[in-house]
Amino acid sequence: MKRRFVLFAALVAAISLLTVSVVSCGDDNGGGAPASNLIGEWRTTGAPVIIINADGTGTLIANPSQPIPITVSGNTITVEAGGVTGTMTATVTDGQLTLSNASGALASVLQPYVAMGTFNTTPYTPGDGGGTFTITSPYENINWSTFGQYKAALHTHTHNSDGSNSLPESVQRHYELNYDILAITDHVWFRIGVGTGSGTEIYRDLITPSWATTQWPVRAGDGLIALHGEFYPLTHITQQQLDDYQSGVGRPSGRKMLMVPHTGEMAPHNNEEINVFFYKMDQAIPRAPAAWTVGSLRNSILDAHDNGAVFFINHPGRTTLAQDFRSADAVAGIDVTADPNNPSNIDSWIRKYANLYLEFPITSLTGLEVFNRRDQDSLHDRVLWDNILKLTMPRGRFVWGYGNDDSHSNNAIYVNYNVFVMPENTTDNFRAAMVGGHSYIVTTVAVNEGLNRNHRGSSSFVTHNITNRPAINSVSVDHDASTITINSTNTTSITWISEGRTIRRDISDTWTAASAVSTLDLTDAAITDQIGSYVRANIMGPNGMAVIQPIRTLKR
Repeated sequence: MKRRFVLFAALVAAISLLTVSVVSCGDDNGGGAPASNLIGEWRTTGAPVIIINADGTGTLIANPSQPIPITVSGNTITVEAGGVTGTMTATVTDGQLTLSNASGALASVLQPYVAMGTFNTTPYTPGDGGGTFTITSPYENINWSTFGQYKAALHTHTHNSDGSNSLPESVQRHYELNYDILAITDHVWFRIGVGTGSGTEIYRDLITPSWATTQWPVRAGDGLIALHGEFYPLTHITQQQLDDYQSGVGRPSGRKMLMVPHTGEMAPHNNEEINVFFYKMDQAIPRAPAAWTVGSLRNSILDAHDNGAVFFINHPGRTTLAQDFRSADAVAGIDVTADPNNPSNIDSWIRKYANLYLEFPITSLTGLEVFNRRDQDSLHDRVLWDNILKLTMPRGRFVWGYGNDDSHSNNAIYVNYNVFVMPENTTDNFRAAMVGGHSYIVTTVAVNEGLNRNHRGSSSFVTHNITNRPAINSVSVDHDASTITINSTNTTSITWISEGRTIRRDISDTWTAASAVSTLDLTDAAITDQIGSYVRANIMGPNGMAVIQPIRTLKR
C-alpha cells in the first residue's frame, strides 16, 4: 500500500505545477459541474496533461502509461486513490490555468508545487498547427526579447564535504565569475572516519538548509569534516554576505546571484548519484534518511521525490564505465558516437534509465547530467542521452540535459554551465524552468564533438578567462511550415541531431558574431526520413559549444 501511495503522490504532485494553455473556455457556473472555463485539455511542455470534461470527470496524465482519474466540481479538482484524497483549486486568468489551495491527506505533497504560483507563459498545444509534424518545444513561449538569460552552476563541492575550498570561498568565486544561480551540492552523506571497534562508518548529513546557517544537521562527531588528513570546521556565509549576493552588491550590472535552497548530492552506491534541490523545503533543518548510504538509485529517487525535491541524475558515465570506451580514439578525433558497440548503447543501462524517467514525473526527476567536469567521465553521455530519448520521447517524456563543473576547487569552475531563460531570476521561476526545460548548456570541453578534446580531464585547463562563448538568441518554431529555427551568437557551425544521428550541419559565410541563423525544415526530402521522435542541436563556436534541449517531432 505504501508503494501505491508514493506512486500516486508522485503523479498528483505533478499537476500542482501546471500553468497551461486552454483549448476551450467559458465562465464559472459552479455547482456539481466544472467551471465552464476549465473544460478542455490543458498541458505544459514536458509535464502532465489535465483533461477536464463537461460532466465533471477528467484525467491527469503525468505518466502516459498510468492515467489518473480526477473529478471536478466548480473550481475544485479532487484526486483519490485507496481512500487517500487531496483537493486543489483551479482558476483561469488570461488563458492560463493555475492550481492552488492544496488540502486533504495529499496537501503536504502538493503544497511545495502549489507554492510556485502561476507560470508566466503558455506553451503551444500540439495539434493547433497545420504542418506535417507536431512539434513540441520547451522554448515555445519564451519571450527571448524580454526574458533574461541566467548562468547557473548546479554541481559544486566545498570542504564541507570533499572540496578544497571553503563554502565562502566557492560562493565568492562564482560571484566574481558572474554566475546568476548557484547550488552548493556537497555530498549529503559524507564519510569522515571509522568508528572505534565496530568499524562503522561515521557520516554527516549535509543537505544545505540555508546559506547563512550554523545549524548543520550533524549525525555524529564533533562538527568537523576530515579532508586529506586535516580537519576543517563546517563553513557558512554570514547573513550580510547572503543579502549582498542576492542583491547584486559590487557587480557593475547589479545582477543578483540566486542561492538555491535545500541542495545536496546523494550517492547510494556505485557513483549512482543525484543532485537534489528544494529537498524537504517544509523543514528548517532537513535530514537525509540513513537508507541513502546503502540504497539503490531508484530508492534515492523515490525519497527525493517524496520529499518535494527537483533533481537530476549525475555523471552516468562513471556508472556505465562508458568513459573508458575507446577514449584514446575519441581524443584522437575518431568518431566513436556512431559505433553500435558503444557501452552507452548497452540495452540494460538504456532501459534502466529510461524506465526511471517513465516512472517518475518530470516535475521531480527532470533530466540527466551529460557534461561533467572536463568531460573525462561524460564524453559518451550524450550518446546515452540520445538512446534514452529514443525510448521516452515517443511517449511524451522529455529528459532535459545539464552541464556542470562538479567543481572540487575554484580552478575547476566555469568549464560548463546551464543558462536558464526566465522572465526574472527568482526561486519559483528557476524551479519552473528546471521542470519546463527552459534552458540550454554551454561547455568548453566536448571530446566526441571535437571541442578542446586534448584538455579532457586536464586540471591545468583553467577556463576563467574564456570569453565570447556561444549563446542562444532564440529558438523558434513555425508549426504550419514544420520548421525549427535557431539564432545564436559566436557560432561557427550548427549541427542538428535526431535520435543520435547527425542529420544536418550548417556553416555560412553570412553569419556574424552577433547572429547565426539555421532553419531546419522537417519536411525537406533530404532529411525527413531521418527525423525521429525529437531533434536537438549543438551550436559550435571557437570558444565553446552550446547545446539546446530536445524538441519533440512527431509526424501527423
